[in-house]
Amino acid sequence: MRNLKQLQYNASMETALTTVKIWLDARPDNKGLIELTKCLTDIYFYVNSLELERKGFDSAIDALRAERNQFAKQAQAVQEEEKATSVAHMFSRETSDDINERLNNLL
Repeated sequence: MRNLKQLQYNASMETALTTVKIWLDARPDNKGLIELTKCLTDIYFYVNSLELERKGFDSAIDALRAERNQFAKQAQAVQEEEKATSVAHMFSRETSDDINERLNNLL
């Protein structure tokens, strides 16, 4: 959606600037057109700076999300390892208890 709005803005601004340039070429001494050209140019540069700022924010957010996802994967791996260790410990204890009981029965 943002790209569509950006394309619409660029097309509208190009149309406006082209039209004003044609008028200004026809009447280069028209102070109103000169002022309008300056205002449209200022608007164009301001919006461009906002778009660049937004891209910077988007990049920072993407980097933070990637870092968060990496931490989540690491936490999940640690939990799975702890669970596997716990199961192995329980199995080992049960097996040792079973062997001890069998040995006691034999003796």
